[in-house]
Amino acid sequence: MHATRPDAWERARERLTAGVLATGSEARVWAGRAGVELRCEVPVEKGPGVRGVSVNRVLGCDGPGWLLRGIVTGEGGAAETRDEWVYEFFERIVVVPSFHPPSAALLSPSGFVGLQSVSDNQPIPLRRPD
Repeated sequence: MHATRPDAWERARERLTAGVLATGSEARVWAGRAGVELRCEVPVEKGPGVRGVSVNRVLGCDGPGWLLRGIVTGEGGAAETRDEWVYEFFERIVVVPSFHPPSAALLSPSGFVGLQSVSDNQPIPLRRPD
């Protein structure tokens, strides 16, 4: 997301925590390899009359003008998980905050792609390094 404040991840984490707690679910801050994370346990219906808990891990970081947030669910979301792939994937994401995915309308006959600015709270395109 495009962010205008330097503490974007902290503020987003506070809003997420408040939202999760408002539903009667559990949320706690956790120090992980990617920095400060949010661990949530949310009641879910797994089938007709079958209740369970969805364990989620929210990772985030911010930089000048951007906020990167990732949500891991299932077994990978558990506090005791050793799934290093989650961190490896998250650490390899490249944020390009000054670009917006081009639309077909922006393509010129020469193939040049025009650029659009990204407004606040809009997703920013991500790519994994080659």
